[in-house]
Amino acid sequence: MRSHLDRVEDWAVLARAAHYRVGELAKLARCSRRGLECFFADRFKKSPWQWLDGLRAEESLRLLLSGCSLKATAGTLGFSDASYLCKKVKGWHGACPLRLRRERQNLRVAAKDGRPAEARITVQLANTRRR
Repeated sequence: MRSHLDRVEDWAVLARAAHYRVGELAKLARCSRRGLECFFADRFKKSPWQWLDGLRAEESLRLLLSGCSLKATAGTLGFSDASYLCKKVKGWHGACPLRLRRERQNLRVAAKDGRPAEARITVQLANTRRR
């Protein structure tokens, strides 16, 4: 059975408008929270919270590496303060925001493989964790 939720083309835009909150996302999508949970389980194989958390992880890396301040990034991603964002960034990416920025600067100088800097940082951080 098709739902009106199938017609939503860009969930990421809707998530940003909802400030990365499941309840707000459900309101903007004009459905109940439970309806959104069922739709996400079927469509994305994740709960709405898990999907939003993954989106926040991607957005945090993009914003921090583009030079956004920690406070501005925290506000944009709906965090109450920058310290909680730091904790989440470390969990998502394996390094604090300052280290991510340092790695980005080092990789800009040594970039030769053609991959986006975010991909090189992820690989480099994964390699350092194994040691």
